[in-house]
Amino acid sequence: MGHLLDLQAYLDASYHLSIFDQAFDSKRYWELHLHGHRIKRAMVTENLKYDVKLVFEGGGDELIPKTHIKLLYPKDLAESVKPLLKTDRKVESLALESITFPKDRFHIKNKSLFPILNHNYICKYT
Repeated sequence: MGHLLDLQAYLDASYHLSIFDQAFDSKRYWELHLHGHRIKRAMVTENLKYDVKLVFEGGGDELIPKTHIKLLYPKDLAESVKPLLKTDRKVESLALESITFPKDRFHIKNKSLFPILNHNYICKYT
């Protein structure tokens, strides 16, 4: 039960942070992994409540719901991140489609997730 005390400290320190704010503020290109097996390099030019406006490297722009973005990181980290990404062959063989609408997704409470993240949080903030 003690981990729930740490949960509040974590939420106070981190809940307001958004990777989309970081991407927008950086004014740099980021690598985005999107549902539909798309990987794009783009700059976030607008960070709206539910969407982001992207300008793609090489031209073009698009308004994308944040729920369509699985992963994003700065472009300059791409070479070090790609080797870390693995695909579980068993999951891949199921040919599952993404659940893009939040109302159709499974909800997991923060208090259930936090014990998994707790080790990383303690190491980072102590």
